[in-house]
Parts: sequence; C-alpha cells; structure tokens
Amino acid sequence: MASNDDKLKNNFHIMRLIAAFMVLFGHSYPLTGNNFVPDILGVPVHSFAVMIFFSISGYLIADSWNNDRCFHRYIIRRILRIMPALIVVVLITALLVGPVVSELKFSEYFHQRGVLIYFLNILLAPVYSLPKVFIHNVASLDVNGVLWTIPIEMLMYLLVPLYATVGGGLLSWAFRCCLGLIFLVGGVYAAVLRPGELGPVFYFSSISSFQILRLAPFFFMGALIRIFNIERFLNLQTAIIILIITGCCGSEIREILLFASIPYTILSFCLARPAIFGKCSSWPDFSYGIYLYGFLVQQVIIQLFANIRPLTVTFMAAPLTLICACMSWYLIEKPALHLKPSTSKSLLVGKIVLSSDKLIWPWSIKEKISACLFYKK
Repeated sequence: MASNDDKLKNNFHIMRLIAAFMVLFGHSYPLTGNNFVPDILGVPVHSFAVMIFFSISGYLIADSWNNDRCFHRYIIRRILRIMPALIVVVLITALLVGPVVSELKFSEYFHQRGVLIYFLNILLAPVYSLPKVFIHNVASLDVNGVLWTIPIEMLMYLLVPLYATVGGGLLSWAFRCCLGLIFLVGGVYAAVLRPGELGPVFYFSSISSFQILRLAPFFFMGALIRIFNIERFLNLQTAIIILIITGCCGSEIREILLFASIPYTILSFCLARPAIFGKCSSWPDFSYGIYLYGFLVQQVIIQLFANIRPLTVTFMAAPLTLICACMSWYLIEKPALHLKPSTSKSLLVGKIVLSSDKLIWPWSIKEKISACLFYKK
C-alpha cells in the first residue's frame, strides 16, 4: 500500500473535486432549458467530467486490486465506498425532499406506488421520477439524473479482478487485449456510429448498453495504465500535445481519440511530479457527495425560482451542494470507510502465493478463510 507521503505526491484529490463541480456546472444549462451547453473538445462539460471520473476510477480501482487481491475484501471496500452515501441520498430524496416539493399532499404522496419504485435505486436499478415532483421544471422526469452512472461504476468494479488476474503470460495479455478491444470497439460504435441512441436496456434497469459502452473504455484505459505499469510513459507536456491534436481532428475521429487522450491526459496530471496540488490530498473527499447531491439541489432551486439563469443556478447550488457533501462525508462516508477490512502485512496463514498475475489459494477451507483475512506481501 502507498504510504501517506506517497499519497501527497499526486493530484487525484483536486482532480476529482474539479470534476464534481464540472458536473454541477454543466447540468445547470440543460436543467434551465438552455440550448447552449459549454463543451470541452466537443463533449458537454458535465459528460467530460464523468469521463474524467471513470478514467481516475479505473486507475485507482486497479491499484486497489493490485495491493490486495482478496476478492471478498475488495468487494466489501467497494460497497462501503459507494453504497452508504447512495442509500442515504435515495432515502432523503424519497422521504424528505419528495413530499416537500411534490404537488401532492403528504398522505397522497406516500400512497403512490412511485415512491416505493424509487427505492430500486438502492438496488442499482435507476429510477428517476417521483410522484408529482419537479413537474414544472424543464427536466420534469429527473429528480436526480446522475444516478445512472453508479451501476455502471459498480459493474466496472466487478470486471477489474477478472481483467487484472486471469491467466498468465501470453494468455493473460491476449485476454486483456481482447476484453479491452471489445469495450473500445463497442464505445466507438455507441459514440460514433449510434450517437444519441440508447441501445438495448441493461438487465432489469433503465441503463442502456450504449451508456455502458460509452463509459467503459475510459475506465479500462485507466485500469490498463495501472495494470501494465504504464505510468512511466505518462508525461504532462505530451498529454497537452495529444489534446491539441485531438481537438484539431474531425468530430468522428475526435470521439475515438478521446477514449485514449482523456485517460492519458488526466492521469498524466494526477501523477505529475512535482504534484502541485499534492497537499490537497489531506482534505476531506467531498467529490462523491457533490456528485450525488448537485443535480437534486439544482432541481429544487429551479423549482423555487422560475426563469433562473444557468450561472445563477450554479452559484446558488455550489455552496448548498458543498454543505450536503460535507454532511455526507462526515456522517456517512467517512464512518463507512472506517469499516473497510484492513490488510495485515505481518501475518502469513497457510500456503499462499501472491504473484503479479494471480493468487494461489490454500487447499483447506480453514486456510482459505484465514488467508483471505490476512496475507503477507
């Protein structure tokens, strides 16, 4: 595991915070009915920020798996980071914000089937509307329109152990390249050949396969950089040149190049030496809370103030969202992170071999359980 000093030598923290506010800023335009949406390299700023999040997440999650390849500990850590704050924002939305802003009376609101259906968000099946909530807003069907990315993020988490661990030697390289190529081709197909289309819906939710394919390449590019130790080839000056070249290309070529140029550029900045914003790593991580509450806060503001301008929404929502994120961090996220299973470096139980490609488990059930609780690096 990286030491505290190592954590101060990167810019991940500030980049996530910037991306969270980019999402909030970008959403202010479509939520107020403004046809103009600021973009970066032809991508709406809030969509660009989501691509940043997935690029960073791919790298960090792959790093987490490399540091501890016990699957059950890995899954517990991912659940404790994502689910507690998600559950709370769903409960607050349905049980507090919903009845207050709904056109229905309290008693009528809680008798609506739509309130129960909204709790499917906790099962990672996005539901966007609540009974008679925000019906006069431009986005009248979206109570919290950012929740669709959370199930995709969790799906990526499940694929990382398979992507990082399977096989060895040539088999490992072939499998990883094939899987990465599948997502890349799928992403190109969804973004370039079928722009604006949703494609088949993913399992029992409202998430489309094209939504997954548009984001998965960014995650796996970030993961690939960590898994194959490509960090040594990251260079911020080179990244800037790559971005300029990407911006000069036609729209279709640019869409394809973004799958590589965004992860490369963002991770080049995050891992740049010296880390200009390295000391920001000691700040509380409000980025997830800002992401979860920003859209909801903006919708409330838009309902209260008709014909409000996008920048006004942004400046009003930013401090209120930050307060929500602060409460989420200190009351929910940080306590949940304390429950993460730790890894002992001093105890070796049973015959356990940890290599760069795979974990060979002990034969006995008792040893398997013990070794999954503690292993020595």
